[in-house]
Amino acid sequence: MACRLTPRRAARSSVVEKPGEAFVPAGSGYAHDVIADDSQSLTQLTVRELVAELTRVEDRLREDAHHAGPRPLPGQVSREAALRRRERVLLAELAARRQRQSSEESLA
Repeated sequence: MACRLTPRRAARSSVVEKPGEAFVPAGSGYAHDVIADDSQSLTQLTVRELVAELTRVEDRLREDAHHAGPRPLPGQVSREAALRRRERVLLAELAARRQRQSSEESLA
């Protein structure tokens, strides 16, 4: 039996979509905090903004680790994994910029 999408069901299955942002289902909680950060390209950020974003990610990781108990709550493991991935991406971008800057200085 096919499920009809009534106006009431459509309202419950709404999706948060904004131009330039990642597709995030409504009410996704932790996932939205992490995924929404990826909406802005890292190449558009300055080094200062990259360092500030890295600091925010590390603060979130530290805060989550402080509240984690012996058994993580649903969503905590995936949130930590997403934050770790974001941290690695930021560190890689900073390292690439540092490498580019040092190669430009050696050519000059």
